[in-house]
Amino acid sequence: MDTKVLSLTNKSTLEFALLKTKLNIPHTRLSVVSRPRLLKELDEGFSKKLTVIAAPAGYGKSTLAGEWANKGGGPVSWVSLDSGDNDPYRFWSYITASLEQVSPDMLSRVKSTLHLINQAPEALITILVNDLCNVSQDFCLVLDNYHSIINDFIHNSLYFLIKYMPSSMHILIIGRTKPPFSLSRFLINQDLKILSFKELKFNTDEISKFFKQKDVHLSVEDINKFAVSTEGWPAGMQLAAYSLHNNQNKPGNMVNLNGNDYHISSYFAEEALNIWPEDIKTFLLQTSVLEQLTWKLCNAVTGRTDSQDVLQKLAENSSFLIALDYEEKWFRYHHLFLAFLRARLSAEKKYNIAILHRLAGEWYENNGCIPQAIDHFFKSNDYIRCSYLIKNYWLQFLKVRGMKTLLELFEALPATIIEKNVEFIVLHAWTWVLSDDQPFLYRMNMANKRLDKAEELCREESKNNLPETERCRLLGEIALARAKTSSPNIREMAAYIREAYHNLPGGSALVRPEIQINLGLPMLLRTRYLQQNAAELQQAVSCVRDMQLMLDKIAGGSLVGWSSGVYGELAYEFNHLEEATRLLLRSIREAERAGEIGIVIPGLLNLARIKRARGMVQEAFELTAAAEKQARENKLLFWLPVIDSLRARICMETGYKEYIYQWKKTYHFDIYDNLSENIEFQLITLARVLIFEGNLDRALFLLERLLDFAEDEKRMLSKIEILNLQAIVYHEKGKIEKAVKVLKRSLAIGEKDGCMRSFIDEGRAMADLFDSYAVQQDKTNQSSEDRDSFPYVRDLINLTRDFVSTINLVSGEKDSQTTEMLTEREIEVLQLLAEGLNNREVAQRLILSQNTVKSHIANIYSKLMVNNRAQAIQKGREMGII
Repeated sequence: MDTKVLSLTNKSTLEFALLKTKLNIPHTRLSVVSRPRLLKELDEGFSKKLTVIAAPAGYGKSTLAGEWANKGGGPVSWVSLDSGDNDPYRFWSYITASLEQVSPDMLSRVKSTLHLINQAPEALITILVNDLCNVSQDFCLVLDNYHSIINDFIHNSLYFLIKYMPSSMHILIIGRTKPPFSLSRFLINQDLKILSFKELKFNTDEISKFFKQKDVHLSVEDINKFAVSTEGWPAGMQLAAYSLHNNQNKPGNMVNLNGNDYHISSYFAEEALNIWPEDIKTFLLQTSVLEQLTWKLCNAVTGRTDSQDVLQKLAENSSFLIALDYEEKWFRYHHLFLAFLRARLSAEKKYNIAILHRLAGEWYENNGCIPQAIDHFFKSNDYIRCSYLIKNYWLQFLKVRGMKTLLELFEALPATIIEKNVEFIVLHAWTWVLSDDQPFLYRMNMANKRLDKAEELCREESKNNLPETERCRLLGEIALARAKTSSPNIREMAAYIREAYHNLPGGSALVRPEIQINLGLPMLLRTRYLQQNAAELQQAVSCVRDMQLMLDKIAGGSLVGWSSGVYGELAYEFNHLEEATRLLLRSIREAERAGEIGIVIPGLLNLARIKRARGMVQEAFELTAAAEKQARENKLLFWLPVIDSLRARICMETGYKEYIYQWKKTYHFDIYDNLSENIEFQLITLARVLIFEGNLDRALFLLERLLDFAEDEKRMLSKIEILNLQAIVYHEKGKIEKAVKVLKRSLAIGEKDGCMRSFIDEGRAMADLFDSYAVQQDKTNQSSEDRDSFPYVRDLINLTRDFVSTINLVSGEKDSQTTEMLTEREIEVLQLLAEGLNNREVAQRLILSQNTVKSHIANIYSKLMVNNRAQAIQKGREMGII
């Protein structure tokens, strides 16, 4: 339509010149995924003066508001704005026409004076407000695409309306940016509701519903991958569905969607890149080499001096730029948009990508961000500078990026950079030692090859110019690594540590990650430092004591608590529970003072095992909660699957099926998972769960795999546990002779070291198995060797029966499974949450501090394996607590 036709010059042309379709509420299509959680947010906003929905293109802003307006919660007037509405007369004519739909013929005075808007805006809006005061019911004015309005006069006049409009009126503003007038007044007065892209992005449930409507059925794993790759961007869902149908409905094409997809690329080009002038487009492309953006870094990479203003402009316009902090100093691009920008950067040959990475690397190095500097120097092919930083900041990179990434970096560097540098080879060996994504023996073999090369270079004094002190240091660090590769030979380990001790009078920083990552996970994970050949476990005590003294000096005295923790675990295995408790408490106290949380957490978990051995189930759960708190607060999240697996084991004894179900649902462990030290405890727990559920054949399959792994890796304690479980399964299947045969094999190993708890902790199942064992022994003629072992077996039988009696007694005193999970106070808190009370109200009702209430709530979430109040309340109802 000719814009001249839309130019409003007088009152008489108003009703004919306005496009009536701009006043229509968008129709809600049947294919739209209803989003109750967001509709509820808009319902809550209706009680306030103003709601703002601000998000980039494609986040379903108008669709959501249209669904809300169509559901009939109250009268809604709608205006779809565009750039032509920057004329004040035109803008307010549309507003007036829209409001007239709410109250016909009430706004005649305003319509007759609209031509005065430029001369007396406040007078005109005062008339409008006074007329609107006569509307008897609550109503809403929706202004869609408000980002099209750039006229300050209109912004100021709208702000005046919002400030003084009647309480029955609510305004909903939709746009790619927040309105440019101040919102703080409304925020302070609790008169504002804001929905951003964070709220609008699809969650996994909504993604699943969307694709089901498109007749596409994805696995939970694929949905999770897709949620990560698209970051819940609704337009991405639509484009993905289109691409999927063009690819014969193959889910693999769906989860691999990226910024190079033709449809997504076209969308970004039209809606997010080409809307900007050339200098901003250049900025977007050049800064796409960065994972994170801050204005000083952007200045360094682009050569600009105004990056702060550019970032602010991009952020204000919601241009797929996401703030990473509240101060909005650091940003990142949306993942798909970043992939699009990088593809465009590579396609446009005028940019030297290597130089952009080098400039970024220099900025990061100058600002002490070494891992990021290494990344960019590597991408700029500056391998010499990259290797220099790795050699000098290896520990820092290790802590930030992890062993796997560092190992990949070593493998990617040219051999000419590594092979002539002894220290670089040593660090390469240590990276193999500390990595965990390959089988232990393979990793140690690779490490030893590197150590052989490093030692050869160190000892060839004529071929290198190493000072004697430097040569001794490197030989000492080689010996430290050899101590790890020689595991599980405890004597050989001690000998290498002694060699390292003599060569490192000034100590070494390398021992800290070795202790924190490996020695910090003792028997609970069946780590190699307690995995001895049969008849050698008792010798570990003296060796560990010597190793502790030497390692303390090498590491500067920071490893206090480690040996006490190991002794405590050994004492537990030998069934010396009082001694184990004393040692573990000492270990925890010493480690806490030194800040060695990697020693504190297994200490707490082993105390939980002792409590459980004494039938104190609730206390055991509380200790696991304390361990989880330490892990979360110190960002040691790799402990969480271990902690939850220990809880699952306790729950199997108490019969709490719901937690076991949640454990399986949370972690998705499978009988075909790759075996490694770090996952062994969890997979043995899975075998226990399968036995608990009666899936005996699947359990046997997994146990066979675990047994082969334990034998190959010489994991003696694990072998005992796995054999015991195999014997229990055969016993439940009625294969008594086979069960007893496997049990005898386990007993033969355990007797040589006096292992006790590995048998006793199996409880009722082991007691029944021992009964069958005794019957079999009575039926056969015993050799002298068999008779000699009887005192050991007799003690185990009696102790196992005592343990079963203890567990049965404690279980009989419990009113329900619930009381074994939650304390009385936690149940009270959960009941009050179900009544709708907030933290402050719960604290007042129970006469507690709010921090204490928060702690109780965190424990409830942890024990019930839920993430929020709604889930906790639902779980409580299912359990019959509330």
